[in-house]
Amino acid sequence: MMLSKSTGRLLLALGLGVGLSWLPVQSPQRRGPLAPIASFVATIQWARADTAFDEGRLDVGLARAERALELDPGATEFEVSAAARRTWVEAGLAVLARGEELASEPEEIAFHAGLIMAFVASLPEEVLEWPGGSHGAWSEAAEHFERAEALGHPRADDAAQAAWREVHWPKSNPGSEDKG
Repeated sequence: MMLSKSTGRLLLALGLGVGLSWLPVQSPQRRGPLAPIASFVATIQWARADTAFDEGRLDVGLARAERALELDPGATEFEVSAAARRTWVEAGLAVLARGEELASEPEEIAFHAGLIMAFVASLPEEVLEWPGGSHGAWSEAAEHFERAEALGHPRADDAAQAAWREVHWPKSNPGSEDKG
């Protein structure tokens, strides 16, 4: 049975209408041709950014992360409370600790744990509360870096020293450094 052109067009239009109705509503933050699938594409960009970071290509990783944020600016707003974000960081550090025991290069994992804590320490208190505040987070970062140094990481000594400087002589205002 052949359908007439007008019936075929009607069915095609209905099919497109139903298909488009299943797509997510475009939020004011998402614009452009990828808007309906922006979250999915952003997830892919985040995975590509992680791969670039793992390969030591920071510039590529940062560019991909920026693109992911452009595609889906709300993607970073999964956890609204500081306590929930702290729980995620603690869970990630626990996974790294378990991985450190099994890894062929445990110094890399210990170093990454230090980097995570250095990032946490640099966040404003209202964004991510941490026991002991930034002082406590910098202390934990320094301890991770020292462990990485003991395991043989080539840059861990410098990182540990920088973290301990933040513990003992924190920069409360970047513009107020001693110029003498």
